[in-house]
Amino acid sequence: MILFERRRADLDLTEVVVNLYAVGVSTRKISQF
Repeated sequence: MILFERRRADLDLTEVVVNLYAVGVSTRKISQF
């Protein structure tokens, strides 16, 4: 059970990182225009 909770937390962290990366890329693309 604890392992599952930790895995879910890691998944959330990964999702946050991916979202931040996507926002960074989008911002960079907008800046180029």
